[in-house]
Amino acid sequence: MRKLFTFLFAALMSVGMSWATTTDLASITDNYTAQDGEILTGTLGVSVKISIADKATVTLLNANINGDKTLTTGQYAGLTCLGDATITIVGTNSVSGYNADNATSGFPGIFVPSGKTLIINGTGSLTAQSSVGDAAGIGAGGGLQCGNIVIQSGKITAIAGAEDRGAGIGGAYNANCGDITISGGIVTAVGGYNCPGIGGGRRKSGSNAGHCGNILISGGVVSATSGEGAAAIGSGQGVNSTNKANCGTITIENTALKVYADKGEGSGNTIGAGKNGTCGAVEIGGNTGVINTDPYTYRTKEDGEIVVGYIGSIGTVVYTQECKDKIDIARELYDALEASQIDLVTNYQTLLDAEDAYAALIPYTVALEDGTVNADKVTLSATSAVEGATITVTPDEEYEITAFSATYAVVEDQVGTIYEIDATLNPATGAYSFTMPAANVTIEATIAEKAAPTPQPVIDPITPYADPQDASVYYSTFYDSNFKYELPTGVEAYVADLSGANLLLTKIAEAGEVIPANVAVILKSTVTPFTLTVSDAEAVTFTATNDLQGSDTQIATPANCYVLAGTDGVVGFYHYTAANLNAHKAYVVYTGSNQAPRRMPFIFDQATGVESIQPSAVSSQKVFRDGQLVIIRNGVEYNAAGQMVK
Repeated sequence: MRKLFTFLFAALMSVGMSWATTTDLASITDNYTAQDGEILTGTLGVSVKISIADKATVTLLNANINGDKTLTTGQYAGLTCLGDATITIVGTNSVSGYNADNATSGFPGIFVPSGKTLIINGTGSLTAQSSVGDAAGIGAGGGLQCGNIVIQSGKITAIAGAEDRGAGIGGAYNANCGDITISGGIVTAVGGYNCPGIGGGRRKSGSNAGHCGNILISGGVVSATSGEGAAAIGSGQGVNSTNKANCGTITIENTALKVYADKGEGSGNTIGAGKNGTCGAVEIGGNTGVINTDPYTYRTKEDGEIVVGYIGSIGTVVYTQECKDKIDIARELYDALEASQIDLVTNYQTLLDAEDAYAALIPYTVALEDGTVNADKVTLSATSAVEGATITVTPDEEYEITAFSATYAVVEDQVGTIYEIDATLNPATGAYSFTMPAANVTIEATIAEKAAPTPQPVIDPITPYADPQDASVYYSTFYDSNFKYELPTGVEAYVADLSGANLLLTKIAEAGEVIPANVAVILKSTVTPFTLTVSDAEAVTFTATNDLQGSDTQIATPANCYVLAGTDGVVGFYHYTAANLNAHKAYVVYTGSNQAPRRMPFIFDQATGVESIQPSAVSSQKVFRDGQLVIIRNGVEYNAAGQMVK
């Protein structure tokens, strides 16, 4: 999809619509109305009605809206204008009407309602064809009156089927159309049975319909061919000498490059009224009167000279659909020249140079090999690029490319030779880069999730808090989930049991002993600073409750979090409200039902020199007996480790 977007963006920029809404016709599943400024592209895959909003300008960009012509589905035009409309064509486009329920009526490729005006312009091509039945390529349907049709530029081919009664551009059986104006472009119009290439339709017996308004050709290259009984340009066939088909005035100005007209068998005039028809005044290049010569060609320039003009209009070659359209049309016109006209093309080399220059601008595709695992975990700097461009393949942060190759194929004598492209790895980003060749590139890569990084021990010196009440004592906290550490001289390790709003500290290790991994501890020391040493020796074991927590990385601060601090002349765990907690530090979360305190003091589970305290009659309390903490709950005594005292 990226390649398509790149090309669409370039094309849109060329027609000044870089921010227009683009709709892929393949995504449409129900009747749809395009709005002003919208771009329709892709191929419609279902039989639904596509309309253009009143007064909207819509771009067809390589669009295909092809109705079913086999009397099975649909009763509408390929494109139905709901009012005044402008269609801008870019690239190659096709539109055809859907068939009605029976063969006596039909629908045009493009329809504009009576009294409204359709304008067609652009640089691309458009083929518009009616369904089976009575309808024009562009214009009316069977009994379906149409408005005015204006063609300003582009390559337009409008066809009513050979057995169908509709004009190439204009009216249809029992259906009128408004004025028809062609001021530029390359226009080919083929009428059906009893109908002109450009003009009115077939008049129905007992009906006053099948007429068209005025016809004006003031520019471009125009070719019109009618069916049996109709003029090539003018009116269709009437019922009889009384019930005639008619059209308005027909004017071909001397600014038109070329007009070719070929009438059907049994017709009246080549340009003018058809059989049992009538028309207004006919003026061609300043001369008046109908044309009976068949076929008839009016030209102001030779074909070769016309091609010179189209080649000259290419201008600077850029990678846009507009430029490609100009090159393609010039090539098509040149290839259709008769031998006698080729020598008139004095700038043919300009066309050759333009084709080569455009080919050099066409981006080649860049794609991961189908089935690549984790293909969505890498980013291609481009999915299409010209020769010499740098392409970078970058993995997502948590992924890596463990194997990489970029190749392209060159086919010679039906044998495909595969070439590998030199690619460069950027160790810092894990990205691979290579230079784009003049060929499509396939990337084979193994994309795997990165292995978890190898943990590194904490070796930074620890600078603890000094105890304000005893300058020879210091406190700090520590946590590491991956490594065991030996305590240096002068350092002891404690775990803490959160009891109410107090922290009951139990010593688990002292200098020379090893504290376990994944255990948060409070360190009491007589030295500062000091460094813990990673050890493979057996760590101490303990049974005391430990409510301390820690993390190897910085984390968001939990609710009711407390950390070690020394304020108010007391070291303890204080309520912490900053956004984040530092890595490798211990903390505790208050879980009590009462309001969280500002500070949690230390209580050491060790001899204190305090005489025993008589218990009270309350159900739970702490007392010291023989220098040891005793917790009494419902008359039962427990030590600090939660073990019952016998």
